[in-house]
Amino acid sequence: MTKGIIGAVIGDIAGSVHEFSSVSSMRFGLFTSSSSFTDDTALTMAVAEWMLNRDKVSIDESLLKWGRTYPNAGYGQGFKAFLKTGKRNPEGSTHNGSAMRVSPVGFMADTLEQALELAKESALPSHDTPGAIAGAQAIAVAIWMAKNGSSKEDIKTYLEKTFGYRLSRRYNEVRDDVQMRLAMRSTDKAKAHELLLAAETTVQDALTAFLASDSYEETIKRAIYMGGDSDTLACMAGGVAAAFWGVPDDIIKKALVYLPDDMISIINSIDGTSWKPTGITPPSTKRWREDDVVVYGTNDDDTNGEQGFFDVRISRFHHHPNTGYPVYTIGHSIDDIAAQVDRLRTDVESHPERRYLVREIGISKAGYTPQQISPMFSWAIGNDRVLLPESFVRILSR
Repeated sequence: MTKGIIGAVIGDIAGSVHEFSSVSSMRFGLFTSSSSFTDDTALTMAVAEWMLNRDKVSIDESLLKWGRTYPNAGYGQGFKAFLKTGKRNPEGSTHNGSAMRVSPVGFMADTLEQALELAKESALPSHDTPGAIAGAQAIAVAIWMAKNGSSKEDIKTYLEKTFGYRLSRRYNEVRDDVQMRLAMRSTDKAKAHELLLAAETTVQDALTAFLASDSYEETIKRAIYMGGDSDTLACMAGGVAAAFWGVPDDIIKKALVYLPDDMISIINSIDGTSWKPTGITPPSTKRWREDDVVVYGTNDDDTNGEQGFFDVRISRFHHHPNTGYPVYTIGHSIDDIAAQVDRLRTDVESHPERRYLVREIGISKAGYTPQQISPMFSWAIGNDRVLLPESFVRILSR
């Protein structure tokens, strides 16, 4: 079991496919083919790196660095303006963006007082309103107290007295309120949006999910089942639950495929772990870096792609942020495809600054099997800059 920011990150990934929607029950898997990290994780990395290097880097600099490295992670309009200009938002935000990214403060602060102080500092560049600051402080303090052995009742009592939160309400009552906010989107979307993102309410919702649960996984599922801003609710609740119970290793291992190596490195530094990148291309890479290269199979005129082709296709109706690298597979022989993969290897060697995310080329419309295609990529095993489909990795690792 790991007690660390990985718990917040997994909550974000698990909730990413359920944002502003409802699940019918708590019987669902944490990860799907559409799961991905979002701005919650990208900015958690920013706060984490700042906590590791506060004597060398400001919180503003770290937020700007990570936000600009992963510009497609799904930031709100106010934070996008901050990324564009580098200037703090003069109006601040009442939303939960400061609370979603604050878990590293709770895990690394030496004292409760320092957790309060640093949580506020981490919020100020984009969320300098009282409710947003309080939300960040509440999550950070809940994590700090959980990490240091406080009971649920002690955490609840402190948060209620310090922030005036209502944490004695039944879980189902709170969920009904969230569902009402969701339903409001059909009649007053702007008001519903504000209610669904407000730090004052959503932080209490996330804490309610934690208090009603008996394990890390149950906390994540309750946060998502609650509805609304699911990735952020699960991120906030997941950070507290990870500090209280820890995160099972089997859940972490499944989550690692969705994370780039630079994020895994930061997580290891904060959590004291030694997780390694999986070397597997995740199902969705739309929130990864813009200069990450997606390698996909297609036909000669690049109009009839295989698996993954339409994820990287730039057309009138769809834009994928990653760079695309076509391998012409449909109608081509094995030898021809192998020659193209050799040219890809040369490209990889010529561009050490890039990551290459290889789709399952040659497998669907080209008609070949993973057993035929995967040996062409034996050179990529162990290369941290080349990720391969899980089917290729499974065969090459035998």
